[in-house]
Amino acid sequence: PTTPVVTDDGTYTTVTTSLHATWTSSDAESAIAEYQYLIRQDSTTGTIIVNWTSTGTTASVTRTGLTLLQGKRYYFQVKAKNGAGLWSAVGSSNGIRVDTTPPGAPGLPKEGSSATDYDYDGDGAYTVYWAAASDAESGISAYEIQEQVNASGTWTTLTSSRTSANYAVSGRLDRSRYTYRVRAKNGAGLWGAWSSPSDGILID
Repeated sequence: PTTPVVTDDGTYTTVTTSLHATWTSSDAESAIAEYQYLIRQDSTTGTIIVNWTSTGTTASVTRTGLTLLQGKRYYFQVKAKNGAGLWSAVGSSNGIRVDTTPPGAPGLPKEGSSATDYDYDGDGAYTVYWAAASDAESGISAYEIQEQVNASGTWTTLTSSRTSANYAVSGRLDRSRYTYRVRAKNGAGLWGAWSSPSDGILID
């Protein structure tokens, strides 16, 4: 049969007890009679955590009861047997990494400049900057920035898909103070804690 093309559930997973994969293979003469898979840790030649296991002719598996480790990458490998009893070469997934921890909080937001925190603004248009968050396993995929108008205002989300550590605002109103806070999402989709609120900027 053709070498199986193996697909797991993306680059990262937050689940530590199960893994899922699908694959495709074909044999024009005698069809597929059986699939077998195994799972390795760290690389396609790494430690075997599940040895060769048959799925019959089902081209997918959800393996449960696993103990997956934070930060480790796991690979499915699959081989196919045709009706004549011949095995294919082994196909491998590109790996999926376990990340169950959220990113750290971004740095304190500053209004006006990445170097200087302005307390006043004269036209209601400025940029908010913050120190980037970090995530050792899956990196940062997005930031959410919220704004509060005056001390009694509620926090309102301006965007939850910002990929750089700054955000430009405009149209802010005279004699109003605007305060900001930011949080980060990692590549596994987990949101971290909010930053401390900025000290605010007053429009004059």
